[in-house]
Amino acid sequence: MTSSDPTAAAVSREPTPDLTRVPARVKAINLIAIIVPFLGLLSACLFLWGRGFTWADFGLLIGMYLTTALGISVGYHRLFTHRAF
Repeated sequence: MTSSDPTAAAVSREPTPDLTRVPARVKAINLIAIIVPFLGLLSACLFLWGRGFTWADFGLLIGMYLTTALGISVGYHRLFTHRAF
């Protein structure tokens, strides 16, 4: 017996995309989107050192960054492991 559902036949003939490969263009865009803001922050810190950016500011930057990173990782752990907040 054959299936009379035309959508089942159409779905079975469509090729499945290869989702495991990421194009080099997308990788380059992601790399630029990650590196450029970091370089901007680094250059701003270097140019403003002593005038608008001091060791106290640098300590606050590192402390807040670590606090945020820890909060995000704990939040994802709780969400994906325990499925609750």
